[in-house]
Amino acid sequence: MNSKEKINRSIQFKNGSYSSVLTLIVIAIVVVINLAVRSLPATVTTFNTSGVDYYSIGDSTENMLKSLDKDVNVYLLSDSKGSYNEYIDTICSIFSDASERVEYKHVDVVIEPDFAAKYNAREAAAYSVVVENPVTGKYRLIDFNEIYYYNTLYDESGEPYNAYYYDGEGQLASAINYVTSDKTVNLYEIGGHGEPSFLTNYVNVKDAFEKNNYTLSESPLSLKDTQAVPEDCDVLFMLTPSSDYSKAEADAVKSYISNGGNVIVIYNNIYNAELTNFKDILSYAGISVTDGLMIEEDKNYYYAAMGSYAPYALIPKRNVESSLLSGIEDSYLLAFYASSVTQTETSSCVPQFTELLTSSSNHKIVYFEDQYTVDYTEPASIASYVKADFNDTGKSANLLVVGCAMFLEDAANDTALVNNNIKLITNSIKEMSGAENGIYVEPKGLDERFNITTQSQVNLFSIVYLGLIPLAFILAGITVTVIRRAR
Repeated sequence: MNSKEKINRSIQFKNGSYSSVLTLIVIAIVVVINLAVRSLPATVTTFNTSGVDYYSIGDSTENMLKSLDKDVNVYLLSDSKGSYNEYIDTICSIFSDASERVEYKHVDVVIEPDFAAKYNAREAAAYSVVVENPVTGKYRLIDFNEIYYYNTLYDESGEPYNAYYYDGEGQLASAINYVTSDKTVNLYEIGGHGEPSFLTNYVNVKDAFEKNNYTLSESPLSLKDTQAVPEDCDVLFMLTPSSDYSKAEADAVKSYISNGGNVIVIYNNIYNAELTNFKDILSYAGISVTDGLMIEEDKNYYYAAMGSYAPYALIPKRNVESSLLSGIEDSYLLAFYASSVTQTETSSCVPQFTELLTSSSNHKIVYFEDQYTVDYTEPASIASYVKADFNDTGKSANLLVVGCAMFLEDAANDTALVNNNIKLITNSIKEMSGAENGIYVEPKGLDERFNITTQSQVNLFSIVYLGLIPLAFILAGITVTVIRRAR
């Protein structure tokens, strides 16, 4: 081998050594970076590209976690092969990262079969979650089928379809609230007058009550049988009846109110104008609801997607200064088939009104029974919160009165709107009952979602996209043509 070949081999050896060393250095850097990234919170290392917020939590949940004063253990159960669902694992990690009080662990049910037995989770689906207060032992099992589920709905032609939902954040927040809360809030709904029930008609509202850990009575309250509102009632619901209360029933409710009771009324009397005793309960607290149906004429205040029913589908103005609209200050609510709530004279109490939802100043009230319409030039209240001080008992009652029978129904086939309406109800329960940590996070729909727009916004979009933008392109084309010809 000549000297030239020796030099070449020496150079090749050195280059190869340098390459090997450099490769080892790069691998070491990648390993260190990977370890560092793995130690970061899940909120930093995960990104949402799905259209559903798997990798984030809302402000109300974050505030609840930051204010925790009790320890909480969260356990994610594996499947039979020891694997874990990616999305549920991530949301559990985000909860743990958001609070030092939340400790999160994986549990392999094959290796630890006694764990499932301890928490009655043997029949639970894979990827279920257990949330526990380690001090009191109070726990809640969240089945996988409560996190991912579907409801059968019906489209405009009456055809059924499945709407799919993800509820990881909502179920975890509710469970943590449950295991750390000491107070029980008891809800009663009056029945026996043809009114709808949370138990059968408003399943989504019942779900919101359960998530807030409010206890709803197992059956509607029959005042004909009891003649009195139960002493443990924290909030009493009066939904739109189709037949009137008896005088004795009305007196029982008035007695409850005058002794500092809390009442939520979801009411629209357009079809029930002769509810004398029911109306007398409202009058007792200085409240009246109009007999007519509200038609909105300001295009900024009704929901365009309702078609010919749009003027009846009010998007009311919100009193954003009220704590009862916390979490929905920047959101739309829907009042379909609304009536106005007004203050009336009463000698029973001194009522203080706070208007929460109002119409525009340009609306009408249609009285179908008498076939006439009245125009109004001042805003009308659709929902008001009333604090009534009673002279004879020295007690103060709290009432939320919503002049809209369909306030809790998905009248627009839009879950976002009805969920915002429900939040007003749950916020009111929290205010009335003094519940410490009530929280409601609505499920996230996995289906395609549409923007909520008023008629005024639709008109503006039409002008911009169908008029101004095409005109701008035409003018640009003419300008370019003129410039080129001038050259």
